[in-house]
Amino acid sequence: MDLADGPWPIDRHRTAISRDRLSAPMQALDRHGLFAEDRSVLDYGCGQGDDVRALVAAGIRAVGWDPYFAADVPLEPADIVNLGFVLNVIEDRVERREALARAYGLARQCLAVAGLVVGKGDTTGLQPFKDGFLTRRGTFQKYFRQDELGAFIAEVLGEEAIAVAHGVFFVFPDKLLEQRFLLERQQRREAAAVVPVGVGSPRRAERPARRQLDPAALAASSRQRRDDLLVYFALNLFARRTRYAELPPELRRDVKALFGSHARAQEAARELLFSVGQGPVIDAACRAAHEHGVGWLAEGEYLQLPTELLTRLPAALRCYVGCAAKLYGDVETAHLLKIHIRSGKVSLMTYDQFDSSPLPRLRERIKIDLRAQDIDCYDYSGRPAAPILYLKSRFMAADQDGYARQQAFDESLRQLGLFDFSSFGPEPERFFATLAANGYAVDERAFALFRRDRE
Repeated sequence: MDLADGPWPIDRHRTAISRDRLSAPMQALDRHGLFAEDRSVLDYGCGQGDDVRALVAAGIRAVGWDPYFAADVPLEPADIVNLGFVLNVIEDRVERREALARAYGLARQCLAVAGLVVGKGDTTGLQPFKDGFLTRRGTFQKYFRQDELGAFIAEVLGEEAIAVAHGVFFVFPDKLLEQRFLLERQQRREAAAVVPVGVGSPRRAERPARRQLDPAALAASSRQRRDDLLVYFALNLFARRTRYAELPPELRRDVKALFGSHARAQEAARELLFSVGQGPVIDAACRAAHEHGVGWLAEGEYLQLPTELLTRLPAALRCYVGCAAKLYGDVETAHLLKIHIRSGKVSLMTYDQFDSSPLPRLRERIKIDLRAQDIDCYDYSGRPAAPILYLKSRFMAADQDGYARQQAFDESLRQLGLFDFSSFGPEPERFFATLAANGYAVDERAFALFRRDRE
């Protein structure tokens, strides 16, 4: 039977699932500090309402509407609106557009949109139907490509869709909030508490700062803030956004204090953006980062580091990674970041037990190809042969939590002299078999190697 030839019963409500944690778009809103006591939240297409209950329990003014589970809830505007995994269950393209436009029309400050993406579900054995699939439960699912979902949102709403995760985008009716959000993504968080640049007059803020900080610390903080703004403006140019009139007042003050004018800031940002397409610039920046104790450098190949160290990178690398983030979303949701020096790619690695094990197993690898504007996902979850991250301390900074115990474990592993870690190291089965054959085992909870004959 050709399912496209006639009507087919679609039970959309059967796609609603129970959750024991916030959904991906709600997590993204929370991660970026967009939930607040003075902001209201509408979950448009809330399903069984688990997100709403969790937000209300946390003191957030949240309501949920759903055509099946909560049809009697009034649809009223809210500061934050979530349209989470709704578009992918609507089989009618016109209705899909209408749902997106209606949700956006209810959002005063920010709309979060999430959809299923290619590679995040198994379509084996499913019946193709329209631009998606019919499931065995009688539901419809469309799997979007990341760029396809972003382009669809932008085309329907006439606004930029900002990627914050794989399959999750924000759209801001409130343009000042949008610019504050974009700048916050580039800020060196350790610098934010040092000097309150941007609060009141820069000169007036400088005087009390000088009483509390030595000149070197003040100069370093100013350089960091200038880098933050350079990366912010460069990525705005990359996205073809932002008029000066849309900048928050506090940001205009910083621009004047650190650049002299908006035009000079734009010129410097344009130079930075154009430079990151040059291999020698990326190579030099990777070397500089490594020399300052940030990341592990494979000479001429890549720099690899924990994503939490991203804001310690030189401005050129932060801009380079920011271009990748425009395609993918928040790279900080992964554990490790790999900057490929020659291929124009950025890889993100997520591990099981990254912080609690000296030998974490790879769960997911994302490869972002900036030249092809493409994203590839590789899922390793549940595989016995999932690669192990060996010698994790070489990627860490000396002041990171857990560095000392990880370094001690790595050194004890090196001293065994049983393995070659010059590349990626042995496959897991051979690694543990070799340890056992030589009388050793790993206590992962204690971050320790021990001899079996001394148990």
